Amino acid sequence: MNQTRMMVLGSALALLLAPGMAFSANVADVTQVGDSNVATADQAGAENKADVSQYGNKSKADVDQIGNSNKATVAQGTSGSPINSGDLVGYVTGAKIYQEGNSNTASTTWHVGNLGSRISQIGHGNTGTQDLSATEGYKAGKYAIDIQQLGDDNQAAQTTSPSYGSYGIQDMLIYQKGNSNLGTQTSIGGKATVMTISQTGDNNNSTQSQDGMVDVTIANIVGDGNRTVQSQVSSVWGAATSYNSATIDILGNDNVSVTQTQLGVSNTADIDITGNANIATQNQIGNNNIAKLTQTGNSNIASQLQTGNGNSSTVSQVGSFNSAMVVQNH
Repeated sequence: MNQTRMMVLGSALALLLAPGMAFSANVADVTQVGDSNVATADQAGAENKADVSQYGNKSKADVDQIGNSNKATVAQGTSGSPINSGDLVGYVTGAKIYQEGNSNTASTTWHVGNLGSRISQIGHGNTGTQDLSATEGYKAGKYAIDIQQLGDDNQAAQTTSPSYGSYGIQDMLIYQKGNSNLGTQTSIGGKATVMTISQTGDNNNSTQSQDGMVDVTIANIVGDGNRTVQSQVSSVWGAATSYNSATIDILGNDNVSVTQTQLGVSNTADIDITGNANIATQNQIGNNNIAKLTQTGNSNIASQLQTGNGNSSTVSQVGSFNSAMVVQNH
């Protein structure tokens, strides 16, 4: 009987050590230096890796990974620059990473106190990155900095930094449903600002950048192969009631050059496209300008340039292969 047991155990050990039968474990590394920090890492699958580093006080981190070969990194402060995160009643606090699928990568880095960020990725080969140095003015009951990706091979990146004593982002969201989409957001200063990229489809690419206070930038994309760029720079700091607003709505495919640029305060720009292969451009340099552009059809081209103050322009194109240009200087 003893000989039989030894033979069975020996056969089992040989199977475990045989080529192609090796077990690949998950790895979780947590480093905490400070007081009242909380870190949680749950992993189900194989070859997943989670790294959590917390330097300072009252930081929170929660990592959940389901699948194989996923990688999650949360860095809150450094040994040379610890952070103190708030624990405010009614706010969603801490850094949350949730990944379900294979070969996803998520990274959140907080250089100052963390009052709420999330990366959620369901699918394969997605990448989400947050590099955050601004923390003020968050709404209660939600994540202020948020990446949500559903599909494969999507990429999203968010960056915040302070300027002129203004530290904050009110609402920063990248939502992508589909495959091979790219979303990028950059906020400098950004107290009480809003940035939203929503892309449903494949191979879309949207970029948003803000350097100012109380700005709103929104891109809603449904379709494939669209490209948008939105840029806002405020010329006046400290005027809480002065803001720029830029909105792009697209329902269609291959609208590869849709851009909005605002330099000044209290400018409003809106682009609404239903169709394919259109080109639309709005440039506002000054204050209190209003531009509205609507394209319904295919292969239309339109541009609006406003320099100065108090200009207003509306362009509407219905059909295909139309071309329009508006230049205003007041």
